[in-house]
Amino acid sequence: LDYQPETRIANGETVLVTETNKLSSDKTNENESKKTGEEESQSNFIADGNSKRNSFSFYYGFTMPNKSNFRKYGIQFHEGQQFSLEYLRKFDSFFLGTTFATKVYENKKITGIRSDDTIKGRSADYIHLVETGQINAFGQNRLFALSINGGWKPNLTDRIFMKNKISMGMAFSDRELKIEEQMLTQYDMVLYYSFLSGLGIQWNNFFHTLFYYQFDGQTETERFDDQTFHELGISFGIDY
Repeated sequence: LDYQPETRIANGETVLVTETNKLSSDKTNENESKKTGEEESQSNFIADGNSKRNSFSFYYGFTMPNKSNFRKYGIQFHEGQQFSLEYLRKFDSFFLGTTFATKVYENKKITGIRSDDTIKGRSADYIHLVETGQINAFGQNRLFALSINGGWKPNLTDRIFMKNKISMGMAFSDRELKIEEQMLTQYDMVLYYSFLSGLGIQWNNFFHTLFYYQFDGQTETERFDDQTFHELGISFGIDY
C-alpha cells in the first residue's frame, strides 16, 4: 500500500474548504431570495393598494361649537358629537365623493342680556341673570348634512398617508332653545361646508385608519347667526 498522509490531509482540507464555500454560497442565495421576496411583497402591496379605486369610511368626532348669536344675544354651547359616512372614488392621489354627517350638541347659556329685557323666571338661574347678564340655556341641537367632497390623499411612506378634503352641501338644522319658562324650536335648510385634514395608516390593502381635524359650519338663519365648529376625531375605512 502507498500511504501518503500529507496528500490526504491536503485533500481533506480541500474538501472542507469546498464544503464551507458551498454552505456560505447557499446562505447568501437564501438571504438574497428572502430580500427579493420582501421587496416583491412590498411592491405588490403598493401596486395593489393603488389599484383599489373605491373607499368607504366611518367617522366619529368630538365637536366643539364656537360662540354664536341668538337674536341680539350671545349664545354658547356644550361640546357635542358628530358621526359621518363617506364614499370616495379615487383618481391616483385625488378623489371625489359624498358624505352624510350627523351632528348633535346642546346649549349652554345666553349672554349679553340687559336688566331691562323681559325674561320671566323665578329660579336661581334667573336671579343669577339679574346680577351677571347671562343665564343658563337648555335644549338639544341637531344637524343632518349631505355634501359633495373632493380632495388630495398623497402617500408619505408605504404605510402613512395624508388626507385633505373640502366639502360643500345642504343640511337640515333642528334647534331647541329653552330659557326658564320659554321654549323655542326652529327648523331650517342651511348651506353646509367643511375642511378636513389628517394623517392616516394603511394597515393592508383593504383597511385604513385616519386621525383628523375638521373645521365646518352652517349659514345663518332667521334667529341664529352662522355657526362654526372645531372637531377632532378618528375614521375607519375599507378600500375595494
